[in-house]
Amino acid sequence: MKIYGYLKMYNLTPEQQKRFWKPVNNTDPSACWTTDIAPNRNGYIDYSYKDNVLGKTVYATRHRISASLAGLPVEPGLCVCHSCDNPGCVNPAHLWVGTIQQNNADKVAKGRQSRTSYALTMDIAKEIRKDFAINTTMLKKDLYAKWMNKYNVHWDSIANVLAHRTWKE
Repeated sequence: MKIYGYLKMYNLTPEQQKRFWKPVNNTDPSACWTTDIAPNRNGYIDYSYKDNVLGKTVYATRHRISASLAGLPVEPGLCVCHSCDNPGCVNPAHLWVGTIQQNNADKVAKGRQSRTSYALTMDIAKEIRKDFAINTTMLKKDLYAKWMNKYNVHWDSIANVLAHRTWKE
């Protein structure tokens, strides 16, 4: 059986913790700690492990597990938010726990609330898809960052273009 969702505590063995931290670039304590693991459709990095206490496989996002391992009160129903606004970051110093309302207020205050796919055009969507197809050596997160900066859009707008959910031909 598998568990999806939010747990109050993530029970990782020392070996599982070692596997959790292995792909994380955490050399600079003040920087974002990221991995080369591809994000899920929401931009977060997933992690799964066998929970020996529950006897089940647990699926969670790495930032929630990182917050829990750091001792933050990760209660079900609460969000683990990023002060750095980088969904792939797992640096506990960049994470804070808040309600959905607090997370939404943070997004609005930082100007990240609106979905700005309307800022794109069919020509830009074609350019993004072409660039994605030919850039096989560049990391996906770096491509997303490039397009987000170039077109001033949210990563979700880029993901929707690449998945043909928006700007369908």
